[in-house]
Amino acid sequence: MSIKPNTPSIDENEDIELLEPETEIVENETAHDVVFWHTKYREHQESGKRYVENIKINKLKLLKVFYLLGYRRIDIDDMPIFVKIENNRVIKRSNINQVIDAFFEFLNEKEFWLDDDNTLSIDKLKEKFLDSPGSYFKEDKLFRLNMFSSEKIEFNRDTLTEKFLYYKNGFVRIDKKGVIFNDYAKLDKFIWESEVLPRNFSFIDYKGCYVSQFIDRVCKSDATDINERIKAIKIIMGYYLHSFTDCELVALTLTDSKISEGNEANGRTGKSLFCKILGYMLSRDPENAAGRTFIDISGKDFDPKEKHKYQEVSHETKIVVINDLRRNFDVDCLYNDVTEGIKVERKNMSPYRVKLKLILTTNKTIRIEGDSSKARFLEFEFSDYFSKSRTPKMEFKHWFFRDWDAEEWARFDNYMISCLSEYFVNDCKLMEPEHINLNARKLRESSSEFFLDFMEDLKIEFGRWYNKKEMFNAFIKRYPDFDNPKFKQATFTNWVKLYTKHTSGFAEFNKERDEKRSDDIIEMMFRRSGENSIENEIM
Repeated sequence: MSIKPNTPSIDENEDIELLEPETEIVENETAHDVVFWHTKYREHQESGKRYVENIKINKLKLLKVFYLLGYRRIDIDDMPIFVKIENNRVIKRSNINQVIDAFFEFLNEKEFWLDDDNTLSIDKLKEKFLDSPGSYFKEDKLFRLNMFSSEKIEFNRDTLTEKFLYYKNGFVRIDKKGVIFNDYAKLDKFIWESEVLPRNFSFIDYKGCYVSQFIDRVCKSDATDINERIKAIKIIMGYYLHSFTDCELVALTLTDSKISEGNEANGRTGKSLFCKILGYMLSRDPENAAGRTFIDISGKDFDPKEKHKYQEVSHETKIVVINDLRRNFDVDCLYNDVTEGIKVERKNMSPYRVKLKLILTTNKTIRIEGDSSKARFLEFEFSDYFSKSRTPKMEFKHWFFRDWDAEEWARFDNYMISCLSEYFVNDCKLMEPEHINLNARKLRESSSEFFLDFMEDLKIEFGRWYNKKEMFNAFIKRYPDFDNPKFKQATFTNWVKLYTKHTSGFAEFNKERDEKRSDDIIEMMFRRSGENSIENEIM
């Protein structure tokens, strides 16, 4: 059977020509309106029937199809990424493979025959792309997507005075004046798909909701005003739900209140659940790191010197939780991460910086020294109401989140919005929560139980000068195990200073004011809290 060419044959290796270049988008134009291929035919010598000789692809028009399918390139910190616009104002991250999959799904929507005489089939067109996919789906070509429009993609962000929450049926705006629910038609800018919560919003009375009961229990304490602690933690929750970061940032440190014996670590008090509660207001699926808005990092494996420590963080991330920090972790190494944002280094990618909010959790106390550190780390103790013998699952007879119906989710949303409202009403200022046993725990974990017994038995008199060397000798005489080269006078003196800092009723030791030297004798004075000067010296 012989075939005579109807048109000249085409060298398969020649560059594919660009036909009828069109970079303008016609109003109401869809991807199916774009004919991005040109067919060359041959005619059968005997029957006269036409056959497809080759297909040329107009790369410019093909790129236009990707654009009309919703794909765009955006640049974040000079790093280009692929995204897809969903539902007019919702944007999701994408990649080359997803573009290819979407394109073949688009081809499947077309009629099987693409010409009038049933010669060119959709399968032949697919084969054209499968023969050399690299010619059509290379990044350097797809990065030219924005040539079809000068539209700038701007994301809707929280401002200093307002917070936005996004739901399936609309978005909520919260500020000092109140709460407003709007349809997406009133949203002028774009949002990330990961920000859209997978449920509808409705106003409902939240009193008695499970999260409210949980917060009441973790704030419970006979030694403090529970209402003040609840108010403080709700304002803290509002701070973390508010994604505005162009301000002085702090990191919340969650710890336990129970004073343990020796090196016993308590835990199971609800700290991780508290963090997940925040995550379920900021992410579609906080249990999945791919959600990116809320990231949970294991504190036991966290190495501040490891350059890839934040590799799961993206530009959409709002909160990073470093969960269950190891003992004696030095928070000073996180100072710049708290104040300036974290540097994200992923393998084979350029590094970038993200400003977000950090939460640290630990079963032990964390040493926070100096005014700068104190201004950047806020500590909150969880009561010992929950433990391994009384978990939230036992208390509430269900799993949080997984077992909730639509009404409980609505109550949860409204409760969390009330936290935002309290935060804005408080002029976006955090409250210092009342502590339960924090100072006592810090002192115990930084010194020794024997030392605490010694200081209690010393029956200190305010305003009296005490010989530091004599105190040290009295201690090691009482506890001979400390009479060794490793335990020095300096260590003991530091413990005494910590004692004045963390013990109720004592003013923190001040060397210039509370220490004097005479020959080889160094003495120190203990002062009552709030007492600036004492004239009487008891020799």
